[in-house]
Amino acid sequence: MKLLHLTNSFTALLCSVSLLHAEGSTPSTSESSESQTVAADVLDFDEEVSSGVQAPHIGPVLDPRTRTLAEMAKRFEELRVAKLPKQPTLKSTQSVTGSLKEGNELRIILSDDKSNSEAGKSETETTEETVEEPAVKPEEKKATPSVKPLEAKPIVEDKPEEKKAKPLTVEMANLRTNIRRVLDGYYKTPLDAARNTPWEAMHALLPYGVDANITAGTQQKQVNAIGWICWNEPCKGHKLFYTENGKLGAKQGPYVQGHHGQFLAMMAQSYVSKEYEIRVDDDRYTIEDLIEFEKLTCRPKSELTFKLIALSHYLPVDAEWKSDDGQKWDIERLIKEEIEQPVIGVACGGTHRMTGLAFAVNKRKKSGLPFTGQWARAKKYVEDYQKYTFRLQNPDGSFSTKWFEGRGVDRDAERRIRTTGHLLEWMIYSLPQEELQDPRIVKAVKHLTALMQHYGTKQWGIGPQGHALHALALYDQKVFHTRPGHRTAEIAKK
Repeated sequence: MKLLHLTNSFTALLCSVSLLHAEGSTPSTSESSESQTVAADVLDFDEEVSSGVQAPHIGPVLDPRTRTLAEMAKRFEELRVAKLPKQPTLKSTQSVTGSLKEGNELRIILSDDKSNSEAGKSETETTEETVEEPAVKPEEKKATPSVKPLEAKPIVEDKPEEKKAKPLTVEMANLRTNIRRVLDGYYKTPLDAARNTPWEAMHALLPYGVDANITAGTQQKQVNAIGWICWNEPCKGHKLFYTENGKLGAKQGPYVQGHHGQFLAMMAQSYVSKEYEIRVDDDRYTIEDLIEFEKLTCRPKSELTFKLIALSHYLPVDAEWKSDDGQKWDIERLIKEEIEQPVIGVACGGTHRMTGLAFAVNKRKKSGLPFTGQWARAKKYVEDYQKYTFRLQNPDGSFSTKWFEGRGVDRDAERRIRTTGHLLEWMIYSLPQEELQDPRIVKAVKHLTALMQHYGTKQWGIGPQGHALHALALYDQKVFHTRPGHRTAEIAKK
Protein backbone atom coordinates (compact mmCIF):
# COMPACT_ATOMS: atom_id res chain seq x y z
CA MET A 1 0.00 0.00 0.00
CA LYS A 2 2.87 2.31 0.89
CA LEU A 3 4.61 1.53 -2.42
CA LEU A 4 1.41 2.16 -4.38
CA HIS A 5 0.99 5.53 -2.68
CA LEU A 6 4.60 6.46 -3.54
CA THR A 7 4.19 5.46 -7.19
CA ASN A 8 0.94 7.39 -7.49
CA SER A 9 2.58 10.40 -5.91
CA PHE A 10 5.35 10.41 -8.53
CA THR A 11 2.85 9.88 -11.36
CA ALA A 12 0.74 12.78 -10.20
CA LEU A 13 3.77 14.93 -9.68
CA LEU A 14 5.14 14.30 -13.14
CA CYS A 15 1.83 15.41 -14.62
CA SER A 16 2.76 18.89 -13.49
CA VAL A 17 6.43 19.01 -14.43
CA SER A 18 8.05 19.70 -17.74
CA LEU A 19 9.30 16.72 -19.58
CA LEU A 20 12.16 17.36 -18.74
CA HIS A 21 29.12 21.69 -28.45
CA ALA A 22 31.60 23.18 -27.45
CA GLU A 23 31.39 26.02 -29.58
CA GLY A 24 32.34 25.74 -33.10
CA SER A 25 31.44 26.58 -36.61
CA THR A 26 28.44 25.07 -38.22
CA PRO A 27 28.01 25.25 -41.99
CA SER A 28 31.02 27.53 -42.45
CA THR A 29 33.53 29.18 -40.16
CA SER A 30 30.85 31.47 -38.82
CA GLU A 31 29.11 30.67 -35.58
CA SER A 32 25.70 29.53 -36.75
CA SER A 33 23.38 27.30 -35.02
CA GLU A 34 19.63 23.20 -32.91
CA SER A 35 17.87 20.97 -29.76
CA GLN A 36 14.31 17.93 -25.60
CA THR A 37 12.90 16.85 -22.33
CA VAL A 38 12.89 14.55 -19.33
CA ALA A 39 12.41 15.04 -15.62
CA ALA A 40 15.77 16.02 -14.09
CA ASP A 41 16.49 12.98 -11.97
CA VAL A 42 20.23 12.86 -11.42
CA LEU A 43 23.13 15.27 -11.60
CA ASP A 44 26.81 14.50 -11.39
CA PHE A 45 28.11 16.40 -8.35
CA ASP A 46 30.63 15.56 -5.67
CA GLU A 47 28.91 15.15 -2.32
CA GLU A 48 30.41 18.45 -1.20
CA VAL A 49 28.50 20.09 -4.04
CA SER A 50 25.32 18.06 -3.76
CA SER A 51 24.91 18.52 -0.03
CA GLY A 52 22.14 21.05 0.35
CA VAL A 53 21.86 21.81 -3.38
CA GLN A 54 18.40 22.93 -4.40
CA ALA A 55 16.57 20.80 -6.94
CA PRO A 56 16.95 21.83 -10.58
CA HIS A 57 14.12 23.99 -11.89
CA ILE A 58 11.21 22.05 -13.32
CA GLY A 59 8.87 24.02 -15.53
CA PRO A 60 5.25 23.58 -16.61
CA VAL A 61 4.02 20.45 -18.36
CA LEU A 62 4.56 20.19 -22.11
CA ASP A 63 1.47 18.77 -23.81
CA PRO A 64 3.15 16.39 -26.32
CA ARG A 65 4.84 14.57 -23.44
CA THR A 66 1.73 13.78 -21.39
CA ARG A 67 1.32 10.40 -23.09
CA THR A 68 4.55 9.22 -21.45
CA LEU A 69 3.97 10.43 -17.90
CA ALA A 70 3.12 7.02 -16.46
CA GLU A 71 6.27 5.43 -17.82
CA MET A 72 8.28 8.47 -16.77
CA ALA A 73 7.03 8.00 -13.23
CA LYS A 74 8.02 4.35 -13.32
CA ARG A 75 11.47 5.15 -14.72
CA PHE A 76 11.99 7.96 -12.24
CA GLU A 77 11.18 5.59 -9.37
CA GLU A 78 13.56 2.95 -10.76
CA LEU A 79 16.40 5.48 -10.86
CA ARG A 80 15.55 6.73 -7.38
CA VAL A 81 15.51 3.26 -5.81
CA ALA A 82 18.63 2.15 -7.68
CA LYS A 83 20.63 5.10 -6.41
CA LEU A 84 19.43 5.12 -2.80
CA PRO A 85 22.16 2.80 -1.42
CA LYS A 86 25.00 5.11 -2.45
CA GLN A 87 23.54 8.54 -3.10
CA PRO A 88 21.97 11.02 -0.69
CA THR A 89 18.44 12.32 -1.03
CA LEU A 90 18.30 16.07 -0.90
CA LYS A 91 16.94 17.37 2.35
CA SER A 92 15.64 20.44 0.59
CA THR A 93 12.57 20.11 -1.62
CA GLN A 94 10.85 22.20 -4.21
CA SER A 95 7.11 22.73 -4.31
CA VAL A 96 5.52 22.10 -7.68
CA THR A 97 2.80 24.33 -9.04
CA GLY A 98 0.13 23.38 -11.55
CA SER A 99 -2.76 21.01 -11.33
CA LEU A 100 -1.55 19.33 -8.14
CA LYS A 101 -2.87 20.26 -4.75
CA GLU A 102 -0.64 22.43 -2.63
CA GLY A 103 1.90 20.54 -0.59
CA ASN A 104 2.97 18.03 -3.24
CA GLU A 105 6.75 18.12 -3.51
CA LEU A 106 9.50 16.48 -5.53
CA ARG A 107 12.76 15.35 -4.00
CA ILE A 108 15.52 15.10 -6.57
CA ILE A 109 18.32 12.55 -6.24
CA LEU A 110 21.76 13.95 -7.06
CA SER A 111 24.78 11.83 -7.82
CA ASP A 112 27.63 12.06 -5.32
CA ASP A 113 30.14 10.18 -7.48
CA LYS A 114 33.65 11.53 -6.87
CA SER A 115 35.97 9.89 -9.47
CA ASN A 116 35.06 10.41 -11.76
CA SER A 117 39.26 28.71 -38.63
CA GLU A 118 37.29 31.48 -37.61
CA ALA A 119 37.19 34.53 -39.93
CA GLY A 120 37.78 37.22 -37.33
CA LYS A 121 36.85 40.83 -37.69
CA SER A 122 39.65 43.24 -38.50
CA GLU A 123 41.40 44.74 -35.56
CA THR A 124 41.12 48.52 -35.48
CA GLU A 125 43.87 48.99 -32.95
CA THR A 126 46.86 46.76 -32.30
CA THR A 127 50.31 47.09 -30.86
CA GLU A 128 53.47 46.00 -32.63
CA GLU A 129 55.09 44.19 -29.72
CA THR A 130 55.37 40.47 -30.29
CA VAL A 131 55.34 37.76 -27.66
CA GLU A 132 56.85 34.37 -28.22
CA GLU A 133 54.25 31.61 -28.33
CA PRO A 134 54.86 28.60 -26.08
CA ALA A 135 56.59 25.84 -27.97
CA VAL A 136 55.34 22.28 -28.11
CA LYS A 137 57.61 20.24 -25.90
CA PRO A 138 59.21 17.05 -27.21
CA GLU A 139 57.23 13.97 -26.37
CA GLU A 140 58.39 12.21 -23.24
CA LYS A 141 58.58 8.50 -22.86
CA LYS A 142 55.31 7.17 -21.48
CA ALA A 143 55.68 6.05 -17.90
CA THR A 144 53.77 3.27 -16.22
CA PRO A 145 51.70 4.50 -13.24
CA SER A 146 52.83 3.02 -9.94
CA VAL A 147 49.42 3.47 -8.32
CA LYS A 148 46.41 1.17 -8.57
CA PRO A 149 43.74 2.23 -11.09
CA LEU A 150 41.07 4.58 -9.79
CA GLU A 151 37.40 3.74 -9.63
CA ALA A 152 35.33 4.79 -12.65
CA LYS A 153 33.64 7.73 -11.02
CA PRO A 154 33.16 11.18 -12.59
CA ILE A 155 34.94 14.11 -11.04
CA VAL A 156 33.47 17.54 -10.46
CA GLU A 157 36.36 19.93 -10.93
CA ASP A 158 34.58 23.07 -9.75
CA LYS A 159 33.22 22.04 -6.38
CA PRO A 160 33.11 24.80 -3.77
CA GLU A 161 35.56 24.42 -0.90
CA GLU A 162 34.14 23.16 2.36
CA LYS A 163 36.05 25.62 4.49
CA LYS A 164 34.31 28.83 5.41
CA ALA A 165 34.81 31.52 2.79
CA LYS A 166 36.79 34.58 3.81
CA PRO A 167 34.86 37.85 4.13
CA LEU A 168 34.73 39.71 0.83
CA THR A 169 36.28 43.10 0.29
CA VAL A 170 33.97 45.86 -0.89
CA GLU A 171 35.47 45.53 -4.37
CA MET A 172 34.78 41.78 -4.57
CA ALA A 173 31.31 42.10 -3.05
CA ASN A 174 30.40 44.66 -5.71
CA LEU A 175 31.84 42.40 -8.42
CA ARG A 176 29.74 39.49 -7.18
CA THR A 177 26.60 41.65 -7.30
CA ASN A 178 27.34 42.82 -10.83
CA ILE A 179 28.12 39.30 -12.11
CA ARG A 180 24.85 37.99 -10.76
CA ARG A 181 22.88 40.86 -12.29
CA VAL A 182 24.28 39.99 -15.70
CA LEU A 183 23.62 36.27 -15.29
CA ASP A 184 20.10 36.80 -13.94
CA GLY A 185 19.24 39.18 -16.76
CA TYR A 186 20.15 36.78 -19.55
CA TYR A 187 18.61 33.83 -17.72
CA LYS A 188 15.18 35.42 -18.13
CA THR A 189 15.40 35.39 -21.93
CA PRO A 190 15.54 31.69 -22.98
CA LEU A 191 15.76 30.52 -26.58
CA ASP A 192 12.82 29.16 -28.59
CA ALA A 193 12.87 25.54 -29.77
CA ALA A 194 10.93 26.52 -32.89
CA ARG A 195 13.47 29.16 -33.92
CA ASN A 196 16.82 27.99 -32.56
CA THR A 197 18.92 24.99 -33.57
CA PRO A 198 20.47 22.36 -31.25
CA TRP A 199 23.86 24.08 -31.64
CA GLU A 200 22.36 27.36 -30.46
CA ALA A 201 20.42 25.70 -27.65
CA MET A 202 23.59 24.00 -26.38
CA HIS A 203 25.44 27.29 -26.17
CA ALA A 204 22.54 29.04 -24.48
CA LEU A 205 22.31 26.37 -21.76
CA LEU A 206 26.07 26.29 -21.06
CA PRO A 207 26.12 29.15 -18.50
CA TYR A 208 23.13 27.81 -16.56
CA GLY A 209 23.46 24.04 -16.86
CA VAL A 210 20.58 22.20 -15.23
CA ASP A 211 18.80 25.50 -14.58
CA ALA A 212 18.57 26.39 -18.28
CA ASN A 213 15.16 26.55 -19.92
CA ILE A 214 13.93 26.65 -23.48
CA THR A 215 10.54 27.83 -24.76
CA ALA A 216 8.65 25.08 -26.58
CA GLY A 217 5.25 23.89 -27.71
CA THR A 218 2.26 25.71 -29.14
CA GLN A 219 1.63 27.34 -25.77
CA GLN A 220 5.21 28.65 -25.62
CA LYS A 221 5.91 27.25 -22.17
CA GLN A 222 9.39 27.00 -20.66
CA VAL A 223 10.80 23.50 -20.22
CA ASN A 224 14.18 22.24 -19.08
CA ALA A 225 16.68 22.71 -21.94
CA ILE A 226 18.89 19.71 -21.15
CA GLY A 227 15.84 17.50 -20.80
CA TRP A 228 14.44 18.78 -24.10
CA ILE A 229 17.61 17.96 -26.02
CA CYS A 230 18.15 14.62 -24.27
CA TRP A 231 14.65 13.49 -25.20
CA ASN A 232 15.56 14.24 -28.81
CA GLU A 233 12.89 16.85 -29.30
CA PRO A 234 13.37 19.06 -32.36
CA CYS A 235 14.99 22.46 -32.34
CA LYS A 236 14.15 24.34 -35.51
CA GLY A 237 13.26 20.95 -36.97
CA HIS A 238 16.60 19.29 -36.17
CA LYS A 239 17.19 16.43 -33.73
CA LEU A 240 20.58 15.67 -32.21
CA PHE A 241 20.50 11.89 -31.67
CA TYR A 242 20.00 8.84 -33.88
CA THR A 243 20.24 5.07 -33.46
CA GLU A 244 22.05 2.52 -35.58
CA ASN A 245 21.95 -1.21 -34.94
CA GLY A 246 20.42 -0.51 -31.54
CA LYS A 247 23.20 1.86 -30.45
CA LEU A 248 23.01 5.56 -29.70
CA GLY A 249 24.78 8.11 -31.89
CA ALA A 250 25.04 11.90 -32.00
CA LYS A 251 25.00 13.89 -35.24
CA GLN A 252 27.84 16.22 -36.17
CA GLY A 253 27.54 18.96 -38.76
CA PRO A 254 25.57 22.13 -39.55
CA TYR A 255 22.94 23.07 -36.97
CA VAL A 256 23.66 20.16 -34.58
CA GLN A 257 27.18 19.68 -33.18
CA GLY A 258 29.95 21.79 -34.66
CA HIS A 259 32.47 19.26 -33.34
CA HIS A 260 32.44 15.60 -32.34
CA GLY A 261 31.83 15.25 -28.60
CA GLN A 262 30.53 18.81 -28.21
CA PHE A 263 27.23 18.00 -26.53
CA LEU A 264 28.80 15.48 -24.14
CA ALA A 265 31.45 18.06 -23.22
CA MET A 266 28.66 20.49 -22.33
CA MET A 267 26.96 17.84 -20.22
CA ALA A 268 30.26 17.33 -18.38
CA GLN A 269 30.52 21.09 -17.79
CA SER A 270 26.91 21.05 -16.52
CA TYR A 271 27.68 18.17 -14.10
CA VAL A 272 25.02 15.87 -15.60
CA SER A 273 25.21 12.31 -14.31
CA LYS A 274 26.05 9.30 -16.47
CA GLU A 275 22.66 7.84 -15.48
CA TYR A 276 20.68 10.73 -16.99
CA GLU A 277 18.20 9.41 -19.54
CA ILE A 278 18.30 9.99 -23.31
CA ARG A 279 15.45 8.94 -25.58
CA VAL A 280 15.26 8.38 -29.32
CA ASP A 281 11.68 7.57 -30.27
CA ASP A 282 10.79 4.57 -28.08
CA ASP A 283 14.40 3.59 -27.36
CA ARG A 284 15.92 4.55 -24.01
CA TYR A 285 19.56 5.27 -23.35
CA THR A 286 21.65 7.26 -20.87
CA ILE A 287 24.61 9.62 -20.93
CA GLU A 288 26.69 6.46 -20.37
CA ASP A 289 25.69 5.30 -23.88
CA LEU A 290 26.77 8.66 -25.31
CA ILE A 291 30.12 8.26 -23.56
CA GLU A 292 30.55 4.86 -25.24
CA PHE A 293 29.72 6.40 -28.63
CA GLU A 294 32.40 9.06 -28.20
CA LYS A 295 34.96 6.45 -27.14
CA LEU A 296 34.22 4.24 -30.14
CA THR A 297 34.58 7.11 -32.62
CA CYS A 298 38.02 8.37 -31.54
CA ARG A 299 40.28 8.79 -34.56
CA PRO A 300 43.96 9.80 -34.81
CA LYS A 301 44.88 13.16 -36.35
CA SER A 302 41.32 14.43 -35.90
CA GLU A 303 39.92 17.08 -33.60
CA LEU A 304 39.53 15.37 -30.22
CA THR A 305 39.15 18.54 -28.15
CA PHE A 306 35.62 18.01 -26.90
CA LYS A 307 36.07 14.29 -26.41
CA LEU A 308 39.03 15.13 -24.16
CA ILE A 309 36.90 17.51 -22.09
CA ALA A 310 34.08 14.99 -21.75
CA LEU A 311 36.11 11.81 -21.24
CA SER A 312 38.48 13.48 -18.76
CA HIS A 313 35.41 14.30 -16.69
CA TYR A 314 33.46 11.05 -16.98
CA LEU A 315 36.18 8.37 -17.13
CA PRO A 316 38.73 7.26 -14.52
CA VAL A 317 42.14 8.78 -15.06
CA ASP A 318 43.67 5.48 -16.19
CA ALA A 319 40.80 4.33 -18.40
CA GLU A 320 41.64 2.38 -21.55
CA TRP A 321 39.35 1.48 -24.43
CA LYS A 322 39.24 0.46 -28.09
CA SER A 323 37.66 2.50 -30.85
CA ASP A 324 35.40 0.77 -33.36
CA ASP A 325 38.32 0.55 -35.82
CA GLY A 326 40.30 -1.52 -33.32
CA GLN A 327 42.76 1.10 -32.04
CA LYS A 328 43.73 1.36 -28.38
CA TRP A 329 43.04 4.64 -26.58
CA ASP A 330 43.49 6.25 -23.21
CA ILE A 331 43.47 9.82 -21.88
CA GLU A 332 47.23 10.11 -22.46
CA ARG A 333 46.79 9.33 -26.15
CA LEU A 334 44.06 11.99 -26.41
CA ILE A 335 46.47 14.47 -24.80
CA LYS A 336 49.26 13.54 -27.22
CA GLU A 337 46.96 13.91 -30.23
CA GLU A 338 45.73 17.32 -29.05
CA ILE A 339 49.16 18.78 -28.23
CA GLU A 340 50.44 17.77 -31.65
CA GLN A 341 47.71 19.82 -33.33
CA PRO A 342 47.83 23.63 -33.62
CA VAL A 343 46.31 26.06 -31.16
CA ILE A 344 46.49 29.17 -33.34
CA GLY A 345 44.10 29.23 -36.27
CA VAL A 346 41.59 26.68 -35.01
CA ALA A 347 38.02 27.23 -33.79
CA CYS A 348 37.60 29.95 -31.17
CA GLY A 349 41.29 30.79 -31.23
CA GLY A 350 42.32 27.44 -29.73
CA THR A 351 40.71 28.14 -26.35
CA HIS A 352 38.67 24.92 -26.41
CA ARG A 353 41.78 22.87 -27.17
CA MET A 354 43.44 24.46 -24.14
CA THR A 355 40.32 23.79 -22.04
CA GLY A 356 40.49 20.10 -22.93
CA LEU A 357 44.11 19.92 -21.78
CA ALA A 358 43.18 21.80 -18.59
CA PHE A 359 40.42 19.26 -17.86
CA ALA A 360 42.93 16.42 -18.24
CA VAL A 361 45.50 18.12 -16.00
CA ASN A 362 42.87 18.83 -13.33
CA LYS A 363 41.74 15.20 -13.44
CA ARG A 364 45.29 13.96 -12.95
CA LYS A 365 45.85 16.39 -10.08
CA LYS A 366 42.62 15.21 -8.45
CA SER A 367 43.70 11.57 -8.71
CA GLY A 368 46.91 12.10 -6.75
CA LEU A 369 48.89 10.21 -9.40
CA PRO A 370 52.26 11.59 -10.53
CA PHE A 371 52.59 13.79 -13.60
CA THR A 372 54.63 11.66 -15.99
CA GLY A 373 54.70 11.19 -19.74
CA GLN A 374 51.95 13.03 -21.59
CA TRP A 375 50.45 14.21 -18.28
CA ALA A 376 53.64 16.14 -17.46
CA ARG A 377 53.76 17.45 -20.99
CA ALA A 378 50.16 18.73 -20.77
CA LYS A 379 50.75 20.34 -17.38
CA LYS A 380 53.76 22.29 -18.66
CA TYR A 381 51.90 23.22 -21.85
CA VAL A 382 48.93 24.61 -19.91
CA GLU A 383 51.17 26.56 -17.51
CA ASP A 384 53.12 28.07 -20.43
CA TYR A 385 49.91 29.22 -22.10
CA GLN A 386 48.61 30.72 -18.87
CA LYS A 387 51.72 32.91 -18.64
CA TYR A 388 51.46 33.71 -22.34
CA THR A 389 47.80 34.77 -21.98
CA PHE A 390 48.68 37.14 -19.16
CA ARG A 391 51.47 38.67 -21.26
CA LEU A 392 48.94 39.41 -24.01
CA GLN A 393 46.42 40.97 -21.64
CA ASN A 394 45.43 44.58 -22.36
CA PRO A 395 45.73 47.40 -19.78
CA ASP A 396 41.92 47.60 -19.44
CA GLY A 397 41.79 43.96 -18.31
CA SER A 398 40.51 42.51 -21.58
CA PHE A 399 42.42 39.70 -23.23
CA SER A 400 43.85 39.97 -26.71
CA THR A 401 41.27 40.29 -29.48
CA LYS A 402 43.73 38.32 -31.63
CA TRP A 403 43.41 35.25 -29.39
CA PHE A 404 46.87 33.65 -29.00
CA GLU A 405 48.27 35.19 -32.17
CA GLY A 406 49.68 38.26 -30.44
CA ARG A 407 48.59 41.49 -28.82
CA GLY A 408 45.38 43.04 -30.09
CA VAL A 409 42.75 45.57 -29.02
CA ASP A 410 39.67 45.68 -31.23
CA ARG A 411 37.16 48.32 -30.17
CA ASP A 412 34.25 46.25 -31.46
CA ALA A 413 32.26 45.18 -28.39
CA GLU A 414 31.20 41.80 -29.76
CA ARG A 415 34.77 40.94 -30.68
CA ARG A 416 35.85 41.75 -27.12
CA ILE A 417 33.06 39.64 -25.66
CA ARG A 418 33.99 36.75 -27.94
CA THR A 419 37.73 36.76 -27.19
CA THR A 420 37.80 37.81 -23.54
CA GLY A 421 34.86 35.51 -22.79
CA HIS A 422 36.56 32.44 -24.26
CA LEU A 423 40.02 33.21 -22.88
CA LEU A 424 38.71 33.99 -19.40
CA GLU A 425 36.64 30.79 -19.44
CA TRP A 426 39.68 28.60 -20.08
CA MET A 427 41.82 30.53 -17.58
CA ILE A 428 39.24 29.99 -14.83
CA TYR A 429 39.15 26.29 -15.66
CA SER A 430 42.92 25.96 -15.70
CA LEU A 431 44.21 28.21 -12.89
CA PRO A 432 44.45 26.90 -9.32
CA GLN A 433 41.69 28.09 -6.98
CA GLU A 434 44.09 30.31 -5.04
CA GLU A 435 45.00 32.25 -8.20
CA LEU A 436 41.47 33.20 -9.20
CA GLN A 437 41.68 36.41 -7.19
CA ASP A 438 44.95 37.41 -8.83
CA PRO A 439 44.50 41.12 -9.73
CA ARG A 440 44.89 40.31 -13.43
CA ILE A 441 42.02 37.81 -13.38
CA VAL A 442 39.85 40.12 -11.28
CA LYS A 443 40.50 42.89 -13.80
CA ALA A 444 39.47 40.64 -16.69
CA VAL A 445 36.28 39.58 -14.89
CA LYS A 446 35.43 43.20 -14.09
CA HIS A 447 36.02 44.24 -17.71
CA LEU A 448 33.78 41.51 -19.15
CA THR A 449 31.07 42.11 -16.54
CA ALA A 450 31.05 45.88 -17.12
CA LEU A 451 31.02 45.43 -20.89
CA MET A 452 27.97 43.17 -20.77
CA GLN A 453 26.22 45.34 -18.19
CA HIS A 454 26.70 48.39 -20.40
CA TYR A 455 24.58 46.82 -23.14
CA GLY A 456 21.90 45.42 -20.84
CA THR A 457 20.59 42.11 -22.18
CA LYS A 458 21.56 42.78 -25.79
CA GLN A 459 21.60 39.54 -27.75
CA TRP A 460 25.07 38.93 -29.15
CA GLY A 461 26.11 35.98 -31.27
CA ILE A 462 24.85 32.93 -29.36
CA GLY A 463 28.27 31.24 -29.22
CA PRO A 464 30.28 34.22 -27.94
CA GLN A 465 27.48 35.19 -25.56
CA GLY A 466 27.18 31.67 -24.17
CA HIS A 467 30.88 31.34 -23.42
CA ALA A 468 31.17 34.84 -21.95
CA LEU A 469 28.25 34.17 -19.60
CA HIS A 470 29.73 30.77 -18.77
CA ALA A 471 33.00 32.44 -17.77
CA LEU A 472 31.10 34.67 -15.34
CA ALA A 473 29.07 31.72 -14.04
CA LEU A 474 32.29 29.75 -13.42
CA TYR A 475 33.79 32.66 -11.52
CA ASP A 476 30.62 32.98 -9.47
CA GLN A 477 30.83 29.27 -8.60
CA LYS A 478 34.53 29.05 -7.82
CA VAL A 479 35.13 32.38 -6.10
CA PHE A 480 31.74 33.31 -4.66
CA HIS A 481 30.66 29.70 -3.98
CA THR A 482 27.33 29.73 -5.80
CA ARG A 483 26.29 26.11 -6.13
CA PRO A 484 25.16 24.76 -9.52
CA GLY A 485 21.40 24.30 -9.78
CA HIS A 486 20.53 27.24 -7.53
CA ARG A 487 19.93 30.06 -9.98
CA THR A 488 16.19 29.48 -10.47
CA ALA A 489 15.55 29.46 -6.74
CA GLU A 490 17.71 32.52 -6.20
CA ILE A 491 15.95 34.52 -8.91
CA ALA A 492 12.57 33.56 -7.46
CA LYS A 493 13.56 35.24 -4.21
CA LYS A 494 14.31 38.57 -5.89
